[in-house]
Amino acid sequence: TRAGWLMVDFGFDDSRGCLAGYEQECMILGSFGNLRQRSVVRRRRGMDESRNSTWKDPIRSGSIEDSQSIVVALKDVNIVKEKLKSDRLKRVAERQILVDLPGKEKDKNFYVEAVENFLTQCKSPGATLWYLGHGEKTTGNWCFQNSGFVGSEEIVRLYKKHFWGKPLQLVVDCPYAGNWALACVEFMDSLAIAACGHKAIEKGFLLKVYTSCSASQIPVEQWFSQ
Repeated sequence: TRAGWLMVDFGFDDSRGCLAGYEQECMILGSFGNLRQRSVVRRRRGMDESRNSTWKDPIRSGSIEDSQSIVVALKDVNIVKEKLKSDRLKRVAERQILVDLPGKEKDKNFYVEAVENFLTQCKSPGATLWYLGHGEKTTGNWCFQNSGFVGSEEIVRLYKKHFWGKPLQLVVDCPYAGNWALACVEFMDSLAIAACGHKAIEKGFLLKVYTSCSASQIPVEQWFSQ
């Protein structure tokens, strides 16, 4: 843990040149829809856990709050996009920027399929997948319409199936995001991979996980953009 964010770095070692100098295609997923689910916490500054253990989105279609929330959400996504584009080795196509907004929500299957297509069709040596938005309480699962949650096991399954042996940077910017790092450690344990870079490289598990907060925290807004 460092300066409010958590990184699990298995399979990447800058000193050995595994991270430096390779091109990456990037995908951005943003979940800001009006979900109305128990145990979903908004990713906003100043929201403490005690007031959000059971959260209902105050957004109402057509209201001032609704339009303001959309502006803030799109601003967050644009910050991420510009941050990625500032790196000459990263490429962000507009078709790979998918954002859930009030009144335009899609279910988890849409996003799981989008991630699978992204990894399947990726032509570059590596990739970055960046999620920001709603997170499920206690798990950090990504939250979508109809109680649809995308957890680490789903993304790891897609990585194993379509991207194994290639570097994938996974950025999780939502409440309780640190659970993704812990799940990554558990997965490595299940494969008997020692917690050191060269062992992960030997196994082909080239996954780097950044999280905006620990497993029990709600992140400060736009931490990665700072």
